[in-house]
Amino acid sequence: MDRTPVPRRTVSEALSRLDLTGRQFEFFADKATGRARVVYARYDGHYAMLSAAVPLSQRR
Repeated sequence: MDRTPVPRRTVSEALSRLDLTGRQFEFFADKATGRARVVYARYDGHYAMLSAAVPLSQRR
């Protein structure tokens, strides 16, 4: 298991990183809610987002 801290970003910051790096996805903790999120580039050129139901701070 990787012990690297999860980066805290806004959704717009994560999307900017996708554009800058050319990666397919960006995993981060939302600054406002603390929830784990993944933004990713879709095959049609749009973006989509997955969001955890429980904030990272409440996970065991």
